This record gives sequence, structure tokens and C-alpha cells, in this order.
Amino acid sequence: MPELRRRECDEETGPSSAAVDHAQKRGRAHLKVEKKVALPFVEIFDQDKSRVEIRIRRVGSNTLTGNVSGRVNTYRVTEDGREFLLARTLHTLESSIGIAGRKGILYVDTEDNRVHHQVTAPGAACGLNTDDEVVEGLSPLALRAVLMADQCGETGEITITRKE
Repeated sequence: MPELRRRECDEETGPSSAAVDHAQKRGRAHLKVEKKVALPFVEIFDQDKSRVEIRIRRVGSNTLTGNVSGRVNTYRVTEDGREFLLARTLHTLESSIGIAGRKGILYVDTEDNRVHHQVTAPGAACGLNTDDEVVEGLSPLALRAVLMADQCGETGEITITRKE
């Protein structure tokens, strides 16, 4: 599975050149550069060579006001013909990523390596009700790329092309 690791970001150059150079020297990375963002990722070998394209673009940004300052950035993610609108919330108390307009968070389950949507609510007798569902069509790579784009403050479109 391709993996994006946390990299130092610079508004002018994107991820640090040292991180990109290190991945290239190992001979395991391919580089896709678009709108000043470099995304190294590991190629999968000995599998079906069908192409998967992931497009990510920030489509909105709102500043949180009130007791807690922060921001909510909205991203349009297109993967394998499906489109998702994801909201990345970042403030002093916590950060999360979820589906825009819906309660809950998105996370990657390590057991099945799939993106899940989880909603929690108080239950009876001091319990907690949890609703957890798999998000079909959204890959862990796309979720990680949105987090990286948000961390770097990227406003242009990012395209990731990989072979499966």
C-alpha cells in the first residue's frame, strides 16, 4: 500500500527536499508534482497494473469564532469515479476529519485497512452508542493526502496516480 509520511512543509516548496531525495535514493518512490506540491509514494509491485487517480482540492475554508479559535477546511476528493466532500477541523482542543455535513469522524482501521465513518452518542445508563460503517470508495491514501494537504496549507489541486 502506498504510504505518505509526515514531512516538513514550506509554503513555497511543499514537502522538504530532503524527504523527497531520501525516498528517491531508496529507488522506491515515484514523484508527482503539481502546483508546487511534491508527493512521493511507494509503488506496488507484482499486482494488477490498473491505474487509480485521486484528485484533491480545497473548496472552502471557514474560521471558527467563539470560545475556541480554529478553522474548518473543506476538500473535494474524487477517487475511482466517486466524489466525497471532507471537512478537516483544526482548533486548540482537537483536530478531526469527517464527511462534510454529517456528524462523526473518519479513521483508518488497521485490521482491514479501510476508511471508516464513526458516530458516537450518549446512550442509556451512562453508556455510549457507537455507529461505525465502512466508507466505500475512499482509500486510506486519499485520507492521508487530505491531511497532508491541510497541514501544508495547499490550496491548489493535488493529483495522485498509482498503479494497483
